[in-house]
Amino acid sequence: RDQSGQSGPDEHEQLQTSTLTRGLKSSGASESQVRFSFTNCSYTIKVLPNGQSLGSAASAYCTKTIDRVLLRDISCVANGGEVLAIMGPSGAGKTTLLRMLTLERAMGSPFGNVTLNGHQFTVDLYTKYCAMVDQKDTLWEFLTAREHLEYGIAFCSAARDAEGKKERCNELMRQTGLESCQVTRAGRLSGGQRRRLSLAVALAKEPLIVFLDEVTTGLDAAGAANIIKLLKEVAVRSGAVFLSTVHQPSSNVFAAFDQTLFLSRGRTAYLGRADGVVRYLASVGRPMPPRTNPADFMLDVINADFCGRAEVDEVLDAWAANAPALAQVEPTDLPLHAKTPLSREVKTLLVKHARLLVLDPTYCMIPVWNGFLSLILPCILCVASRERDPVRARSPRPAATHLQALHTHLTRWRAVRRHRPVWPLSCRGTSWIGTSSSAR
Repeated sequence: RDQSGQSGPDEHEQLQTSTLTRGLKSSGASESQVRFSFTNCSYTIKVLPNGQSLGSAASAYCTKTIDRVLLRDISCVANGGEVLAIMGPSGAGKTTLLRMLTLERAMGSPFGNVTLNGHQFTVDLYTKYCAMVDQKDTLWEFLTAREHLEYGIAFCSAARDAEGKKERCNELMRQTGLESCQVTRAGRLSGGQRRRLSLAVALAKEPLIVFLDEVTTGLDAAGAANIIKLLKEVAVRSGAVFLSTVHQPSSNVFAAFDQTLFLSRGRTAYLGRADGVVRYLASVGRPMPPRTNPADFMLDVINADFCGRAEVDEVLDAWAANAPALAQVEPTDLPLHAKTPLSREVKTLLVKHARLLVLDPTYCMIPVWNGFLSLILPCILCVASRERDPVRARSPRPAATHLQALHTHLTRWRAVRRHRPVWPLSCRGTSWIGTSSSAR
C-alpha cells in the first residue's frame, strides 16, 4: 500500500478471502452457537405507473400497477455473541429488511429464505426465541423500572421460582445500569435510561435473537456509545444475536460493531467486519481521507442523492461481483423453551393492570368514557330525529329499510371479497420463506 491509501490487485484478492469472508464463514464455532441466516431476501411492492404509492388496498385490484423492488437478494449470516449493524442512507431498505426478518405482514411481497440454526424461521420460533425493541419506547409511564422487569420476568420465566425471578431482576438491573433508578417511574427517566429499560424488558425473555430498530436514535454520542457497549457485553455474555438498524453512528459506535451490512437502493454495498470497510473502499477505488469517520464516508459513497446513481451502481456492482459465498448452516438443536401457563400469564396481566389503575385512575376512565359516549350519542340522535318527524316514529318501515340496506351492502361486500386475497388474523406470516422472486 502506498501513502495515498491505494491498494493493488493482490491486496484486493487478499481482502476478499480474509476480511470479508471472516464476517461470513464462521462455521468453526461450537455446535451450541446461535446462527441466524437470511439468504436471497427480496421485497417488492405494487405502485402506480407514475411511481406513486397506492392509496388503498383495493386500488391494487382495480388499477394498473407495476412492481417496485425495495430489496434485492440480501444475504447474511449472524452468529451468536455478535452485534450486526444494518446501515444505509434514507430509503435504502433498512427498516423494510428488519420488518421482513421479524415476519411482519405488509402489503408487499417478500421472497427468500430465513433460518435459525438451520431450521426454517417460523412464527412459532419467533415467538419462542426472539424479542423486538422498537424505535419508540412502549413503556408504562406510572410503573417503575423495577416493576417493568418484574412483570416481564413473571410473564416469560416459567421455570424460575420466586427467588430465581428476583435474582434475574437484580441481574438485569446490574447489567443495564438501572440500579440507581430502579424505583423511578418510567415517565421520569431520561432518553438513555428508557432505551436501556426497553432493552432490559426484551432481555427478560432470554431470547436468542434481539431485533432493534434505530437503537441509538435520539441519544447523544455518549449515550449511543453506552448503548452499543451494553449490547456487545450482553451479546458476549448470553451468546445471543443482536440485529440493529443504525442511522449515522459515530466512529466509536461504529468500531464496536462486529459485523456491518450496508444497503443502498435495496442492494448490498458491503457485508463484513467493521474494521474492514476502509480497506474494502480503497480496493474498489474509493480511498477514505484521513481523520474521517468510516461510517460517514461509506454512507456518502453509497448515497445516490449526492454521489449520483452511476457511481453508486459501480460500488454495488463491485460487491455483487466479488462477494464471497455464505457458509452453509447445518441444522442443530435449539434449546428447550418452557412455556408459561396461560393462567399465570392472565394473572400477571391482571395484577399489572390493577396496579396501573391504582397509580393512575384515569387509565381506565378514558376508555369507559369513550364507550359511554359511543352508546349514548346514537341514542340521543335517534330520539331527536323521531321528535322532528312524529309520523316516521310511528312507522315500522324505517327499521325494515335499514335491514334491507344492510343486506344489500353485505351481499355486495361478499361479491367483492371473492376477488380479493383473504388476509389471516395474524400480523405475521412465513408463507414467503423458502421462495424466490423467479418462482412467482
